[in-house]
Amino acid sequence: MLYHLTLDDPQRGVLVVTAVTVLGALVSALVTGRWSDRVGRREVFVAVVGGLLVRRVRPVG
Repeated sequence: MLYHLTLDDPQRGVLVVTAVTVLGALVSALVTGRWSDRVGRREVFVAVVGGLLVRRVRPVG
């Protein structure tokens, strides 16, 4: 992601990417947290997130 930034200051680029990542994680945690509370099946959400993390760490193909 940083390879496509065209900022003059690389440290500012890292700050922007970090801020976007943190905001994305916060929003997704709030949304999926409320969703799992409504559905009442937190285990499903935890399993999906676990699968996504494994996929991210060890890409297939």
